[in-house]
Amino acid sequence: MLGLNQDKNVKLCLTKQKKHHNMFKKIILLVAIFTLLLSSSCAINKSTNTELILIPYRNGNKYGFCYSNKRVIIPVAYDEVGFFSEGLAPVRLNGKWGYIDSKGTLVIPTIYREVFPFTNGLALVCDTNGNYSFIDKEGNIVIPSKNASYTLIPGLEGFEFSFSDGLYPVTLKDFRHGYIDNEGNLVISLPESFEYTDFFKEGFAVVRVNGKWGFLDKTGKLVIPAVYDSEMPFSKGLAAVELNNKWGFIDKTGQLVIEAKYDDFPKILGGGYYFTEGLCRVLLNGKFGFIDNKGNLVIPSKYDWVEPFSEGLALVELNGKYGFINTKGDIAIPIVYSNAFSFSEGLAHASLGSTWGFIDTTGKVVISMIYLGASDFKNGFALVYLSFSTPAGYIDEKGTQYWEN
Repeated sequence: MLGLNQDKNVKLCLTKQKKHHNMFKKIILLVAIFTLLLSSSCAINKSTNTELILIPYRNGNKYGFCYSNKRVIIPVAYDEVGFFSEGLAPVRLNGKWGYIDSKGTLVIPTIYREVFPFTNGLALVCDTNGNYSFIDKEGNIVIPSKNASYTLIPGLEGFEFSFSDGLYPVTLKDFRHGYIDNEGNLVISLPESFEYTDFFKEGFAVVRVNGKWGFLDKTGKLVIPAVYDSEMPFSKGLAAVELNNKWGFIDKTGQLVIEAKYDDFPKILGGGYYFTEGLCRVLLNGKFGFIDNKGNLVIPSKYDWVEPFSEGLALVELNGKYGFINTKGDIAIPIVYSNAFSFSEGLAHASLGSTWGFIDTTGKVVISMIYLGASDFKNGFALVYLSFSTPAGYIDEKGTQYWEN
């Protein structure tokens, strides 16, 4: 599934070359980390007892699993591994992926080119011919890549690799679009005028019909007419829509509740209008600020770049440096960093030069800036690497390194 607006010309509304350079560096780093995360399929077991979590452990170029005390439980024998999800973990051996259980037994053979975490008993896998299917925990193909009605194509927008609202978009044999349920039944078949379909969010799916964008409900009805130049999925009851190169917001009845007056900004740079923690970043006259869900500009548009709020703080850029503001617009962490990312689980990875570490919500460096790259923390762990020639490994929130050699 191609990303939203995949055939639109990117509107470069940010004119500073320095801005482009900084953001593309950031995107390159983010893509590198996401590649590592996705290739490892690291959905982390959500057990609250960290002693029972099996953590990927690296020794040299091989991986196994250990407990938090670094006692190895599953031998270090694999080329790559991901965290356990629903009792199974993806492992790679000799270039192919399979799954092991918590005892280290290979329950699904290493025969796949690509695999993803189990969600609600199903996992998306890709065979050596590039065909995607859903399998169950015994390795049985539950939803084949191809059947008499449709072909599975994995979602790329937002890294969607599981069912959303109980449905998954497919391409029909005659190149029309539709949706299947989690048993593989074709439940929505759309006419040829539907050129693009996205995943369902909050009961609605973004669709393109004859070059314009609207919203589909779960019965397959176009409930919000396709009259927009572009749009984003619903978030907190509101969806951003583009009209005449300006963005505003509609509610679930299709009523325009926030005037379309905000500038477009490239999604390739992490752009997009959606609400988090009651606020949405907006671009107005070349600068970023935040509005509330009534459309009030509550934080003035004065920053060169901002990220959505996360854990009460938003990353902002000003004059090539990064820091954080709170929901009142006050500077909570000084704008002094050469690069940074949003907070996750109370920590944000940040850089004062060429290396990365982690800061807490007061701005204190709690994990030293010694890494060339890092991911967000997820359920207590972050992926990091010390050099481009050294395989990646995991750390916990105390900075404990789960590797040797």
